[in-house]
Amino acid sequence: MKFTTLIAITSALAVMATATHAADSIGAEQPIAGYDWSGTYIGIQGGGAWAKAADSVDHVSFSGGALGGYAGANWQSGNLVFGIEADATHTWNDGTIFGVGTGTDWQASLRGRLGYAMDRALIYGAGGLAVSRAIVDASPAFVVKDTFTGWTLGGGVEYALSSNWTTRVDYRYSDYGSSGFGLGIGEVKLTEHALRFGIGYKF
Repeated sequence: MKFTTLIAITSALAVMATATHAADSIGAEQPIAGYDWSGTYIGIQGGGAWAKAADSVDHVSFSGGALGGYAGANWQSGNLVFGIEADATHTWNDGTIFGVGTGTDWQASLRGRLGYAMDRALIYGAGGLAVSRAIVDASPAFVVKDTFTGWTLGGGVEYALSSNWTTRVDYRYSDYGSSGFGLGIGEVKLTEHALRFGIGYKF
């Protein structure tokens, strides 16, 4: 098992364990009736990502773990929930092509959210701006880093464990656009699929 895959699994299990502990700790509270999703929140998230860098001739795939945080705000009207959310995540995506290491080390996004609330459960879609930094590492000859900027689209399911604690599963597809790393070797397009598990606190 790759070390990066182990990190992804460990991150996901850690988040799920934290959610279970939170649920146990609030077990004495009264059941939530007509849960209100309005308000600001913060959270932590972890999971895995599967990316591809491609030019007009070939491509390289790389994958690994991810761990980071998110913050946002929701406004609820009836069953509809409108929101905005920002996140930043450190990634351990890596792969090799022609003996040269490639991968990404961080990414961030600013997304609008639209969801449908069914009491404590929220089903949502989200999309917006996405940024990621990619690395070409041919040490000791050279190491080149470049920032890709594009868009992301996805969705997920969130569940309120109590008046303040929530947990979620979130999927997104990101198209980070193209860059040439300043190497004069043509443009490389970066895309990614990501699955993350999170636990948040609503104020």
